[in-house]
Amino acid sequence: MIDELDRRLLHGTMSAAMRSQVAQALNAIAPTDPTPPGDVLGGKFRRVQAGIYLVLTASQFQVER
Repeated sequence: MIDELDRRLLHGTMSAAMRSQVAQALNAIAPTDPTPPGDVLGGKFRRVQAGIYLVLTASQFQVER
């Protein structure tokens, strides 16, 4: 997922440090986390949301756009 976010949003310019930080943050979200109760998509959807949010709010994206 990080490679795809890098390709689509940063045109392949994501630094290794940013890649590592995004990976660490996304790995902290369990893919099977059912919070809130009744959430059909679970942690997978929240991982995608968090990944997009992290890239879009990063200083690298702000400079690139």
